[in-house]
Amino acid sequence: MFGLGKSKKNDNNGGVSEFARKLIEMLACPCEHFPKGTDPQKVLNAYDDAFAKREMGGYTPMIIVCSDVILENFGDVSTTAEELKENHDKLLKSERFDVQKWFAERLADWKFEMGKEDWNETVGEIESQDGDVSKGFSGFMDYGNPHRSEECILAKIPTSEPWEVFAWLPFGGWNECPMPEELLW
Repeated sequence: MFGLGKSKKNDNNGGVSEFARKLIEMLACPCEHFPKGTDPQKVLNAYDDAFAKREMGGYTPMIIVCSDVILENFGDVSTTAEELKENHDKLLKSERFDVQKWFAERLADWKFEMGKEDWNETVGEIESQDGDVSKGFSGFMDYGNPHRSEECILAKIPTSEPWEVFAWLPFGGWNECPMPEELLW
C-alpha cells in the first residue's frame, strides 16, 4: 500500500481525481477506483477477494492511495505506460546483490543513529491513538475520519512474484527509503 500527499478532484470524471486517472493510465492493468469517503471495509473486501484470486489471475493486488507524491515518483522514471514498462523490464534485469549484507549494514546504521532508547521505541507493535494495536491495513484510511478511506485504487499488478510489484511501482531513494532495485531483491 502506497501513497502520501493530496489528490485533486475532477468532478467531470465522476469523482475520479486527475491523479487516480493518470495512475490507472500509467499502470495499464486492471484497477478498481474507490472515491474518498468510501467505507474502508468495502476496500478491504475488494482486496481480500483479489488476494484470494491472485494466483489464478497472475497478479499481485495493491491498494494505492491516489496522490501527487505517487505521480512525482512515477515521473522520475516515466511519463507514459510504455516508459513505465521499459523501466519495469530494466529493474527486473538489474543485478542482484547480497540482501542480507545490505540489510545488516542498514540495521547497524539505524541502531547507531537512533540510540538504544529510541530503537526500542521503534520496533514492535504500533498502538493507535485510541490504544488499539494495529492488525490490518490502515494506510488508505482518512486520518481525519477513520471510518472513511482516502481516494484509492485497487490495482492488480501483473506479476509472477509478489516482490516484482516494486518494479511496477517505482518508489524509493528518498527519505531513507531504499532504491527501487534494492526493494526488489
